[in-house]
Amino acid sequence: MHVEGDKPFVLVRDTITKDKDKRAIPLHSYLASQLRVLRPVDAKDSDRVFPRFPRRKALLRDLAEVGIEKKDGLGRTLHLRSFRKTWQTMGVRYGINQRSAQAVLGHSDPRLTANVYTDVPSLALHDEIAKLPWIGNAQGNAQIEAKKCPFQEIRSVASKLAELINFAEQKAILEGESSHPTGTDGPEKWSGRQDSNLRPPGPKPGALPG
Repeated sequence: MHVEGDKPFVLVRDTITKDKDKRAIPLHSYLASQLRVLRPVDAKDSDRVFPRFPRRKALLRDLAEVGIEKKDGLGRTLHLRSFRKTWQTMGVRYGINQRSAQAVLGHSDPRLTANVYTDVPSLALHDEIAKLPWIGNAQGNAQIEAKKCPFQEIRSVASKLAELINFAEQKAILEGESSHPTGTDGPEKWSGRQDSNLRPPGPKPGALPG
């Protein structure tokens, strides 16, 4: 473990990798700072961080001490390699790209990284869907809702609205408070005919001047 410097990393020997190829795995800067605390003050850079690497028995003992069950209610078993799956799943959630994750895990096949080492139920898919922008708008939504309404219902509503407008116009005329625009000489005089085609008195349309 090289925990000093700006870019700490772990150098994995080729004798313990499946592909027999050594590689350097970057360490999170905060993790490196925690590992430096474990080293003696007079330790050299070449000294090991752990005199002896933790084994499975040590993990089980630590789990029992903090009250974590080895197997959960879903039947998933916790072991040393489980942390690789945890790392990959967290990497997906926080945006580590697929190729980088594959390199860190040492997988030759990207399908192994994506399908086996990613816990899909833990990906918070609802949060991912929430990232998408909403391309709709209020006007478009109103049009969609209008299309859902039966034509007869729309025609009935329009007819009732027209009746209310006509009633208001007739009432204003009868009370002498027409809402029509006024001229320079005051309000225009409208005929008292009770029809839906109100018009001011005067020559009939098409009549020739005398």
